[in-house]
Amino acid sequence: MEHIDEARLSSLKVVQVSADTFALECNDKLYYIGEVLFRIIELLKAGKEFAEIQEYVATKHRLVLSREKFDEIINSTLEKVLTPVPAADAAKPQAYVYGQVTLIAETKLAQLTRRLEFLFHKPVVVALLALSLLVSGGALLALHRTHLLFTTISPTHSVAVVLGSYVFFALVGLFHELGHATAAARYKITPKEVGFGFYLVLPVLYTDISKVWMLDKHKRILVNLAGIYFQLLVNLVLCSAYLISLLWGHSATYLIISFLLANATLALYSLNPFFRNDGYWVCSDYFSLPNLSAAAETYPRKCWDYLRSKGQTAFRAPGATLKNELLLLGYTVGRMSLISWLSYLGYSGFYHSVQETIQRVNQEGRFATESAFEHVLYLLKVVLFCTLFIVLAYRSLKPPVLRLLTRLGWLTSAAGPEAVPAAMVASS
Repeated sequence: MEHIDEARLSSLKVVQVSADTFALECNDKLYYIGEVLFRIIELLKAGKEFAEIQEYVATKHRLVLSREKFDEIINSTLEKVLTPVPAADAAKPQAYVYGQVTLIAETKLAQLTRRLEFLFHKPVVVALLALSLLVSGGALLALHRTHLLFTTISPTHSVAVVLGSYVFFALVGLFHELGHATAAARYKITPKEVGFGFYLVLPVLYTDISKVWMLDKHKRILVNLAGIYFQLLVNLVLCSAYLISLLWGHSATYLIISFLLANATLALYSLNPFFRNDGYWVCSDYFSLPNLSAAAETYPRKCWDYLRSKGQTAFRAPGATLKNELLLLGYTVGRMSLISWLSYLGYSGFYHSVQETIQRVNQEGRFATESAFEHVLYLLKVVLFCTLFIVLAYRSLKPPVLRLLTRLGWLTSAAGPEAVPAAMVASS
């Protein structure tokens, strides 16, 4: 079509993520776009002329589209998504995962997922999932009834349990991410890498499966839950090892019990919908609420603007249902409650640490007879805690401060298609 770069246009692929969510794929990246732009590109790629597109937009969306505006929209979109990203920017981590280090590269990951894909054949999934849920539930119930969860063990065994649990956390976290990658590969989505990084101040493992947004929401949910499915398979191995360990002695038994508890803890944490874990993506996909975290952050401001205008401004976004609005409200309240509670714990711990540090420095009260080693060890812990606290405060406050500065006109926000979230994370 005249004025339109056909070669560049052919490199675009548009994807309808849900009934009211649309994405554009280009150069191995995905961007959110509006429905009008989605339909325009879809019609262009189908070979439609400007007059036909203009009539469609006028009829379906009640918009008058001039030729100049049409050319501007298409060319600015092409410029946005096809402009090469500078090497320095390309190397930057995702907004919510910092200090990324690749653990399994794309080539090796493809080999591993091919070998594990059989675990996602429907009969295999149904059988193994039912068995692992039954065995895991039975094992935890048996441990509770026999009071083994509360048994006191020797200091030597305690050290072995702590060290072993840390190693197990890392290994099962890696296996968890392989679950996401394998499920994505099962649906012909190529996972890029499995890596390590930090979410806020928490160490996490992540899988880069950006193109999962090309799948329908039910398949995305299955990919989201695949990590926990793999963890349940680990429990089958652990329960078998537990039965065998009963013949070996108590030390091995306690170690395996700690692994079961560590695995259950990691699985429950992964289901938390208020951080960017598996539960967050499941909630976002199931209720068709993209950019859930950002929507929850801006929800109080939206309520305030609506009240201030005395109902004159639109409260619900175009196409949003009352059900989704209520779900977003509930999610926002739950998220704010959790953040408030964690903030209280953090600030309270910070305050008491300062008080205790002053007492230790002055050697007051129960700290008067403290050895030099105990004194130094405590100070190191305080420095670590304060550092983590400051980093967490910075990561938490930076987004709302930037939004406020943008709203005041002191910063400018980039216009154009919005990048689709790219990674799924799980704590290790």
